[in-house]
Amino acid sequence: MVGWGEMVAHVLTVWIQPLADAAALVVLWRYVQQVQAERRLHGVKLHPAWMRWVTALALGSVAGVPATAALSALGLPGEGRGVAMAAVATILLGLVRSRWLAFAYGAGLVSALSLAARWVPAAWIPGGAAVHGWSAWAHLDVVSILGTAGVLTLVEGLLIAAAGDLWAIPVELPGRRGRTVGGYLLQPFWVVPVVLTAPVSASAVISWPAAAPNPAGPLAVPAVLGFETAAVARRPRERAVRSAGMLALYGLILLGLSLAARGRPELAWLPALFAPAAREWLSARTLRREWAGPPRFVQGRDGVHVMAVVPGTPARAMGLRPGDTVTAVNGRPVHAPEGLYEAVRAQPAFVRLEIRDPAGNVRFCSRSRFEGEPHLLGIIPSPGPEPSNGRRAFDRAGWARAFSILRGRSEAGRAETKGSTPVGGDA
Repeated sequence: MVGWGEMVAHVLTVWIQPLADAAALVVLWRYVQQVQAERRLHGVKLHPAWMRWVTALALGSVAGVPATAALSALGLPGEGRGVAMAAVATILLGLVRSRWLAFAYGAGLVSALSLAARWVPAAWIPGGAAVHGWSAWAHLDVVSILGTAGVLTLVEGLLIAAAGDLWAIPVELPGRRGRTVGGYLLQPFWVVPVVLTAPVSASAVISWPAAAPNPAGPLAVPAVLGFETAAVARRPRERAVRSAGMLALYGLILLGLSLAARGRPELAWLPALFAPAAREWLSARTLRREWAGPPRFVQGRDGVHVMAVVPGTPARAMGLRPGDTVTAVNGRPVHAPEGLYEAVRAQPAFVRLEIRDPAGNVRFCSRSRFEGEPHLLGIIPSPGPEPSNGRRAFDRAGWARAFSILRGRSEAGRAETKGSTPVGGDA
């Protein structure tokens, strides 16, 4: 049993491992894509990629300690090679689709392949080292791999509950009857080091640096965790908390199925298939439920609803927050972003806003204006009934469509064939 001090030390040593560097770079790449999406949509970045990245690595490192403690208490970290293979598979899957950048997918893939390899006769495999490698692959401890995935999913639920809405991206989406509504894309990622307290052979999938601890002792493997969803009928905080609860339930079921398969290899296929299949179903179900509910982020006649506030702008200096509603500018009632712009332009040297927060409380704020400041003061408003600025709308029916903006790929042709109105940008 590794002590707490030694456990923390081993969690931190993960960052000298080549695999951890690869995991961190893939996460950074995904956050850079988010910033590029914000620039395409709004012409600005709401938060720099390095800030999202550093925050994710710090939170992931902290989460690695309780994750390791849980794995040790359950006696699960007994398959160093398999967990490392699952970490590698997760990174490769994450290069294909952003929502696959989650350890449960890599663990399910590696476990299913290991179980399938056991059905291949040894006579079919060429002799020598190939036989030894195939035998090692076919005898991975899939229970430990999938149990580790279950524990890490529980940790992922805690991370989403704590910070899943931290970098929510405001977007315009097509609602019912052709009306444009607002929404948020939530796509957090973390690198969580887990310490493997069981011996790991030197022939494992990772070659540990000479400066690392003894290869036969505790070692840390970086597991990438991530989840993506959309908030349309709920605020990002509410959506994050609900997603965290569903992921925690999923993690508990996966952990239970894995523990039930201990000593019963005929049951190992159940958690191996459940890990990716249930995760896909959960992602699709979450998005469908958001589209089914009444949209929350639409402009009404009671003012200009604020979806986001750009850092370093007059709106941020005056204390505006997402969810606020600007009801009047310089004593002039406003009902749409165009009206807000006209009211601000009518008094170029000074601005006084009347603001109502989500709880219904009204406050006033004011400041001088200066040349070159944004015409909407740095407010990203909820969309009106029509798409604005020629941005491409998203097709409600498809998950990939809603998150295609984060891949930077143009699907304008396909959108036009669906009768969508362009909104701009491209899970």
